[in-house]
This record gives sequence, structure tokens and C-alpha cells, in this order.
Amino acid sequence: MTGVAPGSNAVHLMLKPVESPIRFEPGQFGFLTMTEDGMREPHPFTIASASGSDGQVDFLIRNLDNHTRKLIARTKIGMRANIYAPYGRFKRRGAAKREVWIGGCRNFAVRRLAEGRGRTGL
Repeated sequence: MTGVAPGSNAVHLMLKPVESPIRFEPGQFGFLTMTEDGMREPHPFTIASASGSDGQVDFLIRNLDNHTRKLIARTKIGMRANIYAPYGRFKRRGAAKREVWIGGCRNFAVRRLAEGRGRTGL
């Protein structure tokens, strides 16, 4: 865990690989499990970052239940986690003139990828 940015009702977790990086596409999700006692249960979260050369994986996690409340309260920089990913897919039609997005973190990852490719106005 290289970064933890808690908010009043969510947390932004930033993780870098200890071994090999995970290759993923925007909109995919992974099962996150912390290696700390009481936080080992795997839960699925959408990956909220674009796949980069440094292997960083970000999650934006809202306070929705006991497990996510515990993540927000107890996760600290330096903690270790396991990520089982990638799962799922999100495909955009390149020729679409207009789009309506409804959802959560997956939209952040897709937008970051598009901005990195010089597309604006999303």
C-alpha cells in the first residue's frame, strides 16, 4: 500500500506490486484482500486507474458495509494486500457520437485512459 487517502465516506487506495504488475483494462475489477488480521476476506472492487508501466492499481471504495467501513478506518500505508485480477470487461463503441455513463469507479478509469490518449470532452 503506497497511498491511502480517506474521506468522510470513502477511501482512495493506491497499491504498487511487490512482484509482477497486473495488466488490466479500464472498467475491470479485482478481488482485494488485505493481509492484516480481520481484513483477509476478499471483496470485489472496480479498478479505478489505468494500467501503467509502474503497475500501480487504485481503488476508490465507498463506505457501504462493515467490511468497507473497516477498510476506511484501518488501512495504512505500508500494509500488504493481494489483488486477484483482472475480471470483467467494459467496451466502448469508438464510433458513438454520444454516450451516457451511469456507474461508479469504472468511469474514472475509462476517463483517465481517454485523457491519456488525447481525448477530451468526456
